[in-house]
Amino acid sequence: MLLKDSNADVAASAIALLNVMLRNDKLCAMEGDDILCCFLDEHDAIRRGSADFIFFDTFDDAALIATTAKHHSTSEQTLELDVMNYERFRDDIRELISLVKDRVMDLNSKAANGRKRIDESVADVANTHSPLHCRFDSITDYLVYAMEHKLVVLHQFDILVEALLSTEESANQQHERALRRAQLKGGVHGVREGDVDHNKKVLQIVGEIDLDEFGQIALCFLTLSAMRAANGVLEHTIRNPRELRGASKLSLQKTRADVLPSLPTLLRVFQTDTTKLFAVVQMVPLIPISALNSSTGKQCLDDILFILQDTLFKHETHIRHTRDKHTLRTKDDSRGRTGSIGSSSSPLHLINQSKLYADPQIYEVIGQSLAYLANSSYDYKADARKAMAELVTRLMKQRNSCLSQIKKALHDNLDLCKVNFDNEGHSTQEFRCLQDCFSNLHRINGLLKHMHISQLSFDVKLQTLLESVLNETVHHALLDVLVPTLLYCILWEVKGFNFNNPNTGSVAMLHQLRGFYAKTLHFLCQKLIEQHENAFFISLLFQMLDILFVFSSPNQDKGENENENEDTELVNTVFNHDLFNEITGDAPGVKPLLLQVFISLLDRPLVHDPFDLSMSWKSENEYMRALINSTRLCIYNPVDMLSFGALALSKYHRKLSFKHIKSTEFNELSIVALSLALTFDLGVFEVFDTSTKNCENQICSHSDDIIRQFISHMDKSMHYQLQLIVLEAFKIICEDTNSSSILPESLCKTLASIRGIGTKTVRYFQVLIEKTLDLVINEKNLHDKKYFILLPGLLHIIRASTNTDKIAFWNYLQSLEKGLVDVSNFKDADYYESFREELKKNWMKLRGVKTNAIEIEDKKNEEVHEKPAPTTKTQKQQRSKTLKKKPHKSVQKQAKSEKSIPMNKDFKKMLFKYSKGQTSENEDEIEPIEDSENEAELNKRSRK
Repeated sequence: MLLKDSNADVAASAIALLNVMLRNDKLCAMEGDDILCCFLDEHDAIRRGSADFIFFDTFDDAALIATTAKHHSTSEQTLELDVMNYERFRDDIRELISLVKDRVMDLNSKAANGRKRIDESVADVANTHSPLHCRFDSITDYLVYAMEHKLVVLHQFDILVEALLSTEESANQQHERALRRAQLKGGVHGVREGDVDHNKKVLQIVGEIDLDEFGQIALCFLTLSAMRAANGVLEHTIRNPRELRGASKLSLQKTRADVLPSLPTLLRVFQTDTTKLFAVVQMVPLIPISALNSSTGKQCLDDILFILQDTLFKHETHIRHTRDKHTLRTKDDSRGRTGSIGSSSSPLHLINQSKLYADPQIYEVIGQSLAYLANSSYDYKADARKAMAELVTRLMKQRNSCLSQIKKALHDNLDLCKVNFDNEGHSTQEFRCLQDCFSNLHRINGLLKHMHISQLSFDVKLQTLLESVLNETVHHALLDVLVPTLLYCILWEVKGFNFNNPNTGSVAMLHQLRGFYAKTLHFLCQKLIEQHENAFFISLLFQMLDILFVFSSPNQDKGENENENEDTELVNTVFNHDLFNEITGDAPGVKPLLLQVFISLLDRPLVHDPFDLSMSWKSENEYMRALINSTRLCIYNPVDMLSFGALALSKYHRKLSFKHIKSTEFNELSIVALSLALTFDLGVFEVFDTSTKNCENQICSHSDDIIRQFISHMDKSMHYQLQLIVLEAFKIICEDTNSSSILPESLCKTLASIRGIGTKTVRYFQVLIEKTLDLVINEKNLHDKKYFILLPGLLHIIRASTNTDKIAFWNYLQSLEKGLVDVSNFKDADYYESFREELKKNWMKLRGVKTNAIEIEDKKNEEVHEKPAPTTKTQKQQRSKTLKKKPHKSVQKQAKSEKSIPMNKDFKKMLFKYSKGQTSENEDEIEPIEDSENEAELNKRSRK
């Protein structure tokens, strides 16, 4: 039970105790099996303790190899000792593969059994589900990260590769590889017959592993994780702390180079196996680029380039496979799923699911490998770039052919909008047109993600295709590849843009791409309003919003120049009215649609399914991305996007609602969630409620951190806009009937803790207090007291304010009370009475007013209330005398401090308007300067 304790230190200490008992033979045969999955835990101490237990429990002879590892790599050994070491290596590889297979099967079996127990208690649920799925590379990454400093075999890459190929090659092929191994170690002219015989013996020993299909997949990802660890990707620790880092780096490069002679063979053998190829292709960027400078390296380079190009064009991703990733998040849709609970945890089923995961991503890893070979500096870089040019030419021909087929199909009045992708048997002309274009654009995106290719731009033909999709004459499934293509082209275009000396053609291209960007964003928002639970459109929307930052101005000082180049301004100010006014006509603009989509994304309940934790993590990810993007929109343009910032602030300290469902969606699984699956044996329903509570607290904590960072950023550069945003957030919280009265107070506590309130130079939140009091104390809210919950929160800001502000707040409250006909309803409210009493105490303390003087003042106020309410001009004169506001110069200083954000012309005009003391025509808008008559007098006081 201590292993499942919520305190990580307690669990780590329990594992350490079990390690001591294991070394002293105090454990039974089956005791301590629960530790075998603890290497997947998120806490490093638990992972390390689990690695020690696995090491001493599983690898009997590994301790001897670990103690002689340093001498093994440097000294000459006899053939008998060398053979004995390789036999131990073989046994260690077997144990590692068995460990990975057992963990994968065990986690999926527990998930399937747990789901089955829940399904038996629910009568109206279908008995067909997809269990907890996990990625092989995630498990092997964690296993290697925990064990790589203990097992020497994880750094013997040549042995791992030989074990992988041992079941796929004949005796002649093994002899050829033995010769190549000898050439790599001794040079082409220094190959001895004894070396070849030695390598044959090694291959014979390693070939006795005899792997099945499942074992080959596990070993592929084990080799990939081992190379990542040696390359520093897994942040491995130095095995010998006294060894110099430079020497260790050279040693690791040499061991990684051992994979190069066998890498073309691995690619060729597993070319048709998507899952294994997905792991092998990722090894190419991990090879030291200096290993390609030799003649053997040149030969390997030619083979690798040829195989990668051939694989890129032969592989085809079906539309139905990618659409399986975007199912409705709140419904059980078992169509297209094969296997029941009994077969869902079988090795064959897991192999098929791993293939579905790797299939659409194979283009990306191939593009990454080709970019590594074409852009790195080595002797044969020109050959790699020549091969890339041929590949791009062939790719462009195929793309033009596919687009021509779609154009011809539309001309022949074929219906390309309603194509049924669920039927795997049909091969109609409409389906083939869309499928060929889909696969071709996938290949283009795989290259564009890692390198800039001018020929693969978003030209007129792709723009025409996107227009057809947005006009719903072509199926919207093509957006899954068209949107990434558009985004990659925008990113590369902006990256190569010269803002100091802009090219007219580049500016026109960016403006055109921005137009298609706005149209696509408008289309997605409309679809999400119609189908607010469609995960396909949600994923595309987040992809669109993730690149908004590229349009912000790289040179803020240039924005103050009146003679600024209009073309440059066109690129830099995409966050102005132009972006959201691209759609003309009767259709609503992008801004209100986008705001409506964000409201629905942030208000819907989060999905929680403990037996398909990928769904829970995806739901949390969607909520966090919506919250982050709403704050980013407000930061980039706080004037036009103020409502997005107010929406984010209204979610501060919000109690999230969860929806418990059973889903069949297959998606990526977070490794942290894997450790939760180990607790299912304690009781399904108990763990169900506990994990929900922990998940809710964790998500609330993360969202609150995001909002606090947003408030801190706004306080540093946009004080006045922060007051506007907080006021709008107050209105949203009070209008929401489901919100708690604690939310405004929690938000005000955070505001009171930032740096700007207590300073004497600038009164940052005076306008916020005054406008909030105007919202609470007025004739409209005389009977509706929903805004009174804001008063306890305002006290936190007032307590952190300066003494002068505290006196001004009390005087302002009195001026508001004098303008009311009947204040009895206000004085009966508990929130209002406590708020008024504290302001009065502050005034008494600071002014030194005695009690009898206060009573006299109260009598005067009662007499005033019997008289008619003062005019608006009288109220302004009283406010100007009592508040003693600081002049508008503070607003000018604030505007100068806001140079760190891109400002459009409307934002500059607004700041200029405020600096001149002009009032707004809108009553809800905050007016930083209300008394323009005493402007000269206030300027004199501010100078003093």
